[in-house]
Amino acid sequence: MKPEDRKHFADLSEVRLMALCIWAEARGEGMEGCIAVGSVVLNRVDFGKMDDPWGRRYGRSVHTVIMAPYQFSWLNSNDPQYKRCVEIARDWGERDAPGMDLCMDIAEGLLDGTIKRNVSSLHYHALYVKPKWADKMVVERTIGNHVFYLDVSMISDESNWPKYADVVLKRYK
Repeated sequence: MKPEDRKHFADLSEVRLMALCIWAEARGEGMEGCIAVGSVVLNRVDFGKMDDPWGRRYGRSVHTVIMAPYQFSWLNSNDPQYKRCVEIARDWGERDAPGMDLCMDIAEGLLDGTIKRNVSSLHYHALYVKPKWADKMVVERTIGNHVFYLDVSMISDESNWPKYADVVLKRYK
């Protein structure tokens, strides 16, 4: 993200920033895919609060998770969506972003708990890319054009077994 644009994203409320992230990452994926992207954001927030007390890996809030460098492609200044997302963040009231209202509803529901998270993942990517880190992960599920992953090191920690047992058992049956 360009330093001069950081303020536009930082000034958004949690709901708006999360809705913008969901919109930029998954607006064509239907409700389930949008919920999954929002779930990843909140899973990273939880990880930062519980498993990483300093919040070094992802952050400890919606803002720090989403705005962390190189975590979401739409915030990379060379991404084709970047300029449009800056414009939306700069002037939220004048946005022309079809599908944003649904993303706002999903973000609000995830944040207030009225919509349940549908993945336990901390990582995902689009089907058309194959990041190096994916080989070290366990696929939780594929939704639309995105693959959602669990970190194997998280699964190897016995305290996490209750959270991930169903996913691991399905994979190895």
